[in-house]
Amino acid sequence: MIDLFSSVARRSGLIAAASCVFSILAFGEALADTPADPAIAQQPGNRIAGTNEDISFSVTATGTPPLRFQWLFNGNGLAGETNSSLILTNLSLSQSGNYSVIVANDAGSITSSNAVLLVQTNIVRRLGTGRILQIGSKVGVPITFRSNGEERSVSFSMAYGTNYSNPVFVAADTNATTSVDTTQPGLVGVAITLPAGQTFPSGYRALGLLEFDLAADKTAVEGALAFSSTPIPIAAADLNARPLRISADVLPQYNLLTNPVFQFQSGLFEQKLVVSNPGATTMTNVNLLALNLGVDRASNAITFFNAQSSQILPYGDPVINVECECSCGLYWGATVDCDFGSYLGCAYLDCTIDYSITAVFLPFAQINDLQPGESRTMTAEFKVTDHSTVPHPAYVLYLADPFPIVPAINAQTVIGIDISRYVSNSFIVEFRTVLGNNYFVQYAETPEGLITGKTALPLVTGTGSRVQWIDNGPPKTISPPTNGLRFYRVLSDQK
Repeated sequence: MIDLFSSVARRSGLIAAASCVFSILAFGEALADTPADPAIAQQPGNRIAGTNEDISFSVTATGTPPLRFQWLFNGNGLAGETNSSLILTNLSLSQSGNYSVIVANDAGSITSSNAVLLVQTNIVRRLGTGRILQIGSKVGVPITFRSNGEERSVSFSMAYGTNYSNPVFVAADTNATTSVDTTQPGLVGVAITLPAGQTFPSGYRALGLLEFDLAADKTAVEGALAFSSTPIPIAAADLNARPLRISADVLPQYNLLTNPVFQFQSGLFEQKLVVSNPGATTMTNVNLLALNLGVDRASNAITFFNAQSSQILPYGDPVINVECECSCGLYWGATVDCDFGSYLGCAYLDCTIDYSITAVFLPFAQINDLQPGESRTMTAEFKVTDHSTVPHPAYVLYLADPFPIVPAINAQTVIGIDISRYVSNSFIVEFRTVLGNNYFVQYAETPEGLITGKTALPLVTGTGSRVQWIDNGPPKTISPPTNGLRFYRVLSDQK
């Protein structure tokens, strides 16, 4: 009889090897049984919605199942909200705040970042127009859409004047079903529906490009555009075909005339823009934001020097539509080296800035009474402390409310002007100041007109020495001084 144990015992090396293999297998099995901690692959995103609307948040997570979820509102658990998605219905203003979710399994838990929900009475989804591109005798009008991520379909009509003809709509999303109605003269209707189960991404995007033939000897902005509900209504609907509130406005646009250039006379960087009204009605108040100014090489903040006031957010919306840096057609009068397809591709990108986390006051300049088809040159001034870092602002234009531009009631002291001279289409006005006092420069085309003259903005804050104020036209004044024919006086609130 063979003693298997004794035989194996005499081969001690084999016993050790077998033991080693057994240990490795056992450890591998232990690893396989160890659950993986939960991890968040996609955080819930910030949302904006109107009162009485519905909104949803979702999170994508990984880890050994089963995964468990608990949604939080301002850090407190929401009863019964234990799915990977959170659906809020019939929203009220009190539901604005921070939403997050805890994801857990047997290995542990992780909490998502906060997603900010803003509920407001304003209409949160908006149709608009982007910068119109002219190529030869054709123009392309981007149709922009501010979505909150709930819309599956959107529709609109556009009225246009006799300088435009033969409308064609090219959709940005080729998977969408698009219908176009051109049966009525001077009108074009468009309806866009995404495939089942899909919605437009939250934020600003171009829905597509309306292309027209342009009449001879007319500029691209002389199309007299106006949104209309004929032949196709201005409307939006969610995944369940429920109607959603939506607004539509033809928006002002800008082109760059120059790059920022340092002016030794003023010690400021200046950039000239051309602001245009492509609509059929007067744009009474147009605000200009200059964002993303950053800092100079010495970490000093670059500021929008001739901003006239500030506000928290345009339309009360923390997401601001900043046009992507499409060089195509950006500079006024420059040769266009692209086609409509590439322009639409750039316009479809999302270059928005989201201020949901941090409420900030945004300086703006305002121009008034921009007529249909009018293009007006304005000068943006930037204070750069090191005088060498070139600012690269991101401009935003939007329709706004007026703001008062009359001096404070205590600003009645008339200050003597030391120097007033006309140089290179600008007026230079110098006067002495007291540190901390406010000074209001008024102007008129005749000396008598100064009694009820217009007030330039922004006001001047006294430095304790003589200051040099330069009238280079909008936005400080309503128009550039022409041929040196402008008169000035300075009022102060002497303290």
